[in-house]
Amino acid sequence: MLVGDIINVIENYAPLFLSEEWDNPGLQVGSLSNNVNKVLLSLDLTEGAIKKAIDNRCELIITHHPLLFNATSSIDLSTTKGKLIENLIKANISVYSAHTNLDLTIDGVNDILANLIGIKNTRVLKPTIDNYLYKIVVYVPKTHEQQILKALSISGAGFIGNYSDCSFSSIGIGRFKPLEGSNPFIGELNKVEEVEEVRIEAIVTKEILHKTIFEVKKSHPYEEVALDIFKLENPNEQYGYGRVGDVDPLSLNEIADIIKLRLETENLIVYCNKDIQIRRVAVCGGSGSDFIVEAKKENADLYLTSDIKYHDAQLAKELDLILIDAGHYYTEKPVLKKLREVINKKFGNQIECIIHQDPSYCYNIL
Repeated sequence: MLVGDIINVIENYAPLFLSEEWDNPGLQVGSLSNNVNKVLLSLDLTEGAIKKAIDNRCELIITHHPLLFNATSSIDLSTTKGKLIENLIKANISVYSAHTNLDLTIDGVNDILANLIGIKNTRVLKPTIDNYLYKIVVYVPKTHEQQILKALSISGAGFIGNYSDCSFSSIGIGRFKPLEGSNPFIGELNKVEEVEEVRIEAIVTKEILHKTIFEVKKSHPYEEVALDIFKLENPNEQYGYGRVGDVDPLSLNEIADIIKLRLETENLIVYCNKDIQIRRVAVCGGSGSDFIVEAKKENADLYLTSDIKYHDAQLAKELDLILIDAGHYYTEKPVLKKLREVINKKFGNQIECIIHQDPSYCYNIL
């Protein structure tokens, strides 16, 4: 397998179009054409992660947090980041990061966190993207119908639920007059031509729309391709930060014990402690303090996230919302097992995935 093959699988699971503009997911170091037999999965690119990759002869490291966030004007090998990059290049290890796209994707950081805690009837806490559906309509001579159907299939168009290659064709008459400077596939200059054509319709998602148009145009015999694109009102996937939903009634102590057990942490910081039955819970892996108001609007009794500051806690108290800070590391690390599952599902025993867990830099309450 090549680095590019692994990345394609990750980006099918966590598409790059979900990423925030300020983010920098993607290949950080290395080459897409390098061979891969072993992959190390880690939240961060640390010295410990690189050492483990080298010791286990991994050719690729996949992280959640990017090594390179901002434009780099120089690589100083005396700095921490410079040393990391030097060690990677010397060991011929590539690095790829999936960050906000992994936070927002379905079955990503937040769905995994919600499922671990036992939240049911989940919905997105803070929507950021509606993945609208489009209908693409193309007109083609009857002789080239199968060619266009193949192009639609290659691009990924025509998925409805668990069905692929869904399309509809109807036959009609197309009319056009080739003018000076044209090079018509059918017809003569300055003469109206009538051709038996097929109207082909298929559903396309937003992220593959441009790819579908490219494939159709590449396969179409006409010099000028007649295309119609319609944005649909059909409900489709909604992407965003956090999740909120229902839980079986629990006391604060009971749900705290569940969180500690499932996230494998001994410590939680609890704000706005009160003796109520918890029935509705919001979660956001990583730094989710920006969505405290959203959690309250969704009638959550409790909001689980991390990196809570003084004024965040004050706001939650004013809103009468219980906050639990379980730590950035602990709320995100469960996604590493999902990444391994995604890779193994595609490549099986061809790729060995090693999970690197390093909570040593996390806070401890003594």
